[in-house]
Amino acid sequence: MKIKNNNNGLSILITILLLSIMLVIAIGSTSILNKSLRSSNISGRSTVAYLAAESGAEKVLWFAANDPTFEDNFSACSAGQYIDIHDASNFQCGEYSHLIDAGNPDYYYKIYYTRSGIYHIYESVGYYFGVRRNIEIKYSK
Repeated sequence: MKIKNNNNGLSILITILLLSIMLVIAIGSTSILNKSLRSSNISGRSTVAYLAAESGAEKVLWFAANDPTFEDNFSACSAGQYIDIHDASNFQCGEYSHLIDAGNPDYYYKIYYTRSGIYHIYESVGYYFGVRRNIEIKYSK
């Protein structure tokens, strides 16, 4: 009597199993790569938002050093409020988006002013496509 090896379809089953495992690995790798790319994009935007905040901080420091009446304009804002330093002849309290690039409304900074005792405290908030970064300046005259 002959012993029959009835292995019909076993090779197809093993092939399907191996291909399924390779597909799961490929999908997992794609997911990890996608998250990494998103994180890299946010990191780049964060750097640009920081540069916008840095621009605002530099402008505040320039006005503070070169205009002796700079802080006097914001005496009403001492409780803490956004300020408008867009027009050097007309500093005032109020929220204003200082555009870095006139063609890009998603790239700007805002300046927040408060006073604590003898200290003038400015917070420059930079924005770039929904990402926000802050720089705080604190000094006394």
